[in-house]
Amino acid sequence: MVKVFGSKGSSEEIRLPSKGGTRFVRAMDVDLRVEVPDVGPLTRIRVRLADKGKNNWLFEKMIFKNLDTEDEYEFNNTQVIEKGQHIDVAVGGEGVSSDKILYKITVQTSDLFSCGTDANVFIILFGDKGDSGELPLRNSTENMNKFERNNTDVFEFELLSLGVIRRVRIWHDDSATMSSWHLDHVTVSVEGIEYRFPCAKWLSSRKDDKNLSRDLACENLPEETVAEEGGKQQEGYDVIVTISNRKEAGTKHDIWISLEGTLNSTNKLELENKGGRYFNKGTSDLFFLPVTSDIGTPTHVRVGVTPRDNVDVDKDPIKQCHLTSLIVNRRSGTDEFVFNCNHWLSLPGTPGRKSYRKLGLTTTQPLNADHPARVRGALSVPSPPTLIKYLVQVKTGDKFGAGTDANIFITIYGKTRDSGKRALKSSGSNLFERNELSTFELELEDLGVISKIRIEHDNSGMGASWYLEAVYITNTTNATKITFPANIWIDKKKGDKELFKVLWPEGRAFEEPLEETEGEEPEQV
Repeated sequence: MVKVFGSKGSSEEIRLPSKGGTRFVRAMDVDLRVEVPDVGPLTRIRVRLADKGKNNWLFEKMIFKNLDTEDEYEFNNTQVIEKGQHIDVAVGGEGVSSDKILYKITVQTSDLFSCGTDANVFIILFGDKGDSGELPLRNSTENMNKFERNNTDVFEFELLSLGVIRRVRIWHDDSATMSSWHLDHVTVSVEGIEYRFPCAKWLSSRKDDKNLSRDLACENLPEETVAEEGGKQQEGYDVIVTISNRKEAGTKHDIWISLEGTLNSTNKLELENKGGRYFNKGTSDLFFLPVTSDIGTPTHVRVGVTPRDNVDVDKDPIKQCHLTSLIVNRRSGTDEFVFNCNHWLSLPGTPGRKSYRKLGLTTTQPLNADHPARVRGALSVPSPPTLIKYLVQVKTGDKFGAGTDANIFITIYGKTRDSGKRALKSSGSNLFERNELSTFELELEDLGVISKIRIEHDNSGMGASWYLEAVYITNTTNATKITFPANIWIDKKKGDKELFKVLWPEGRAFEEPLEETEGEEPEQV
């Protein structure tokens, strides 16, 4: 299986058939013709052995030739591919670096009752230069028994450069009795840069939204990257939170604030204490609030403490913090507004304690750009992503033995992102029976224009063989419905003997663009 990466994106996996094991043997050259979408000049390839492969494999060289442009790309290799794993190989040539870089992935399990997992965990890193592919998190350098409650587990991988890491996808296979897992955050360290990806959610088939997979956005992109993309300064307010030096003044919990001004006021905004890194005794932390409306001159601030999801409140002896002050300034302004507090703030429900305070303006002064918290930089308080409900309807064909008892999964690919691998489950229903329509609702971030889907099953159960007629996906916000015809067996013994299928919308050929714009024809390579 080969995946091709270029300057414009990447292809799906391309199957190179072995012809019964007679093709990819020792000292043999093989010529193949495959169709690849226009991904621009090739930069690297990813090669893995199909699941049914039995042996490891070492290929010496792959040469891709574009039959339309006559461009050639050579990929030289010295690494053995083991079954179940993949390798990435950079294109050869002068000025092209094929050196691999050490990526250190740190995974922090939350501190909640029974929040560790014994399931197998996997991650994909997504960067400007492509993705890492599926990385199994097997051997922690810190713990023999990984992903236990409050564990910090570290995993190291040597990868080709991915550029700026913008998001990660992390999931587990729900394979153990104790599979439910509450993940606090992930960090990725590479060449002196640390990218942070907060989560603070369950990955579980039984809790919360019953999702086994999470896509996590980076909360601290490098400043030069933000500057390049933003062009102008993002509008909003900076807030510096200073905790006093008193004994047990800090907190593991979150702090919320709302701003009141002469023109307007804000809703309650959460300042998340991700990983317990903020609101410590004697420290000042800077947060950026993306408030687009002008509240005028700040006059009051409401501030309080709220329980953090990944902290066990009953076992936390410190249910309060001592706040010294808040300093507020508008990004485009030249003054800062100081609100002194010097009081304790307690969690809601603490007997005899206030859970929030309303602070009046103490003083106005010129903006101090050299404040230590400003020098370190602001942690953005992101607006919550807009979630859209997608209706997924799966029609099983009307053939003898068409139904399946296997577990079905779908990945939806859109212009802006993909959904990740999602299980199609519904409690109390006998799904995917002959000539039946099975319906599911997936709540996802906006995928943009949907271009294709991948549907698959795990070959489990007594009757795993499945004849799929079609898949229908409806964006419930705009009632756009797309049909993905199939009319094919997904089975180890029937059809093309594959357990997955990539489907395109009705009326579209291979990778044609969905929008009414002029597109590129598939390349002959």
